[in-house]
Amino acid sequence: MPFLSNLFRGLRGADKHSPMTSKRGNKRYHPNRGTQSTVIRYGRRVVNIPEKIPEFIVPDLNNFQLKPYVSYKAVKPNEEPITARQIFDACIAPKLIDDFKETDKENKLTENVTR
Repeated sequence: MPFLSNLFRGLRGADKHSPMTSKRGNKRYHPNRGTQSTVIRYGRRVVNIPEKIPEFIVPDLNNFQLKPYVSYKAVKPNEEPITARQIFDACIAPKLIDDFKETDKENKLTENVTR
């Protein structure tokens, strides 16, 4: 009977219980890629290194007012999308105007000195 079960297993496709190897994976599969090992092996001895274990720092959100869920019943805003021109006029244009006025004043001062 094991012969028939092995035969049917081969007919169904890849054996799901055999170990995943580079022969069974796609062309980008490599068994050592992904997460780093947190141990060092000395022969048969395995030493765990706590510095290699990732530590996730998560803020305390007990009294946080915002919730992670947005209801589908939320009303969509009726504002039109912001254009690049509006961002330029709001952020960059005032600085350019000030710089232009300063350079214009400096040019008039240098012209008076050179005359």
